[in-house]
Amino acid sequence: MIAAAGAGADVGTVLRAEAPLVAKEVAADRSSGDLLELWGRAIDYQQAAPDTFGASPVVDYVIVDALDEAMGVAPRTGKTTHAGVQHTYGYLFSLLQTPYGYKRARWVAPDVTDGFGMPAGTFGPVPPDGTLFGNTTYLAGSIAFTGEPELSVVQGNTPHVAKAVLKLDLSKLNVTRLTEVTTLSDGRTITLRSDFVRFPTVGIADAGPRANTCWLVYSVHDTSDGRSRLITAFPISTSSFQTYTAPTLLGSNKSITTNYNAWVDGLSDTLSTGTRTLAPLTRVGQP
Repeated sequence: MIAAAGAGADVGTVLRAEAPLVAKEVAADRSSGDLLELWGRAIDYQQAAPDTFGASPVVDYVIVDALDEAMGVAPRTGKTTHAGVQHTYGYLFSLLQTPYGYKRARWVAPDVTDGFGMPAGTFGPVPPDGTLFGNTTYLAGSIAFTGEPELSVVQGNTPHVAKAVLKLDLSKLNVTRLTEVTTLSDGRTITLRSDFVRFPTVGIADAGPRANTCWLVYSVHDTSDGRSRLITAFPISTSSFQTYTAPTLLGSNKSITTNYNAWVDGLSDTLSTGTRTLAPLTRVGQP
């Protein structure tokens, strides 16, 4: 698809010809304006260090721009783009090899679908019910926006959400939240939330050291507009969970910046100081 686009072909035409079912999903999700607004911005480069990014785009710009236009979201600005489009459909077309493998693996591999006990392909490129963007936004948003106004937007816009996802008992999910809070020089307070959702069908004791046992949902709250926004979601292993939540990283006067390719003006390209706390997330999926 990228080769065809580079040769001058229209990306939308190529997408409809080579991946018609994905193209159909993208067209359907264009009508999900309220859900699209629930996502923040992401940088289209792999994060190489706490405040630096690599030299190669995660997804080729011709793909990013075509998907943004097809979904009806704000266009890419330099290296930053719509996080929801980037981290769902965009990653399906990423050719960048990272230390953790290809970005598309989170959707091509069955770990998330199986982890939540969903029908095959529910969180895959072409779900049997719902859309990749719809299913992901509903479940990730229902977790991240617990107790917030954005939750009603997620749960009130479900035409492209699989019935199995809607039936999932959110109250039974085991979720641990890492909360990072920092105040920037312009007076804005930024809160970064990493929600670690234990896969209900995966036994921690029986899982291998590299097996994915959790779903990480990353979101941001910015006091400049009082809004919370999703950034990304992907499966991780128990060892990764332990690394991200090590006791030595918790407390006050800790270095804070965005992670997982998130972009927040004034924070993503620098280090700030703030607090990092870890606690269970209660009343998951409730106002």
